[in-house]
Amino acid sequence: MEQFTLKECFNGAWRDAGRSVLNRPGLFVLLIGYALSMCIRVQMQLDEAAGTSIMGHAPIRLMCSLVQAATWIGLPVQAARYVLLGPSQARASRFFDRGFWRYWRVCLVIGLAVGAVGLAGALSLYLVARGLGHQLDRTSLLLVIVVAALFAAALLIYVSARMCLLLCHVAIGGSARWRAAWRDTRGQFWRIWGTQFVVALPLSVVPIVCYILAPPVLRTLGGNSTTWFFGIISGVSVAVWCTVNVSSSAWLYRRYANEIRETTTP
Repeated sequence: MEQFTLKECFNGAWRDAGRSVLNRPGLFVLLIGYALSMCIRVQMQLDEAAGTSIMGHAPIRLMCSLVQAATWIGLPVQAARYVLLGPSQARASRFFDRGFWRYWRVCLVIGLAVGAVGLAGALSLYLVARGLGHQLDRTSLLLVIVVAALFAAALLIYVSARMCLLLCHVAIGGSARWRAAWRDTRGQFWRIWGTQFVVALPLSVVPIVCYILAPPVLRTLGGNSTTWFFGIISGVSVAVWCTVNVSSSAWLYRRYANEIRETTTP
């Protein structure tokens, strides 16, 4: 168990997130593919808005989604390995190895579980309202959906904070020890969430500034500049957020991982 300040975690998370990409030159091929996938998606969006034939868009969209998913998983996995294993081991590891697929499965399980709970919550609210004799119009249904979405978002934040050690653990080759990760983070939710929130805060500021300052400039440029700008900036923000978030989680792993650290072997 290591001790460090919030400032050290903030600086280390951002520094290591950047170095983890530079540490593995092959990642630039993935980043080029990611950039191309964003451009293709924006162009398809413009084609569909213009009423152009969209024949063949489905397989292209699928390929773009696969490239983006590989980026959103691969970059965080490399960041966790850089922080916890060191530059040499992170660079020597295979990209699509067991850790990569375990990380993907853990993310999938968390997403499906939270989605199922959110859906169950929405259905429960709907059935309760109908049982009380309320007639649900479009506005009421929208309110039910919003409440369920907010509940699912809050649950996702909570579970993600409690499981952040597990994500780092599987990224470096450990087994999916759900209970160990849950026990290691018991009573630490607010510290973990607060740290991740502060580390990710710059990523919240940049999009807000862009949405405030960019539209007047983009309207002056005309054409499809607005669609292109926000289509690209949103994709970049997601990739950077995924990497920095897991980099900060890796620092938290060094602080809070006790029981789960004992099960690092595959």
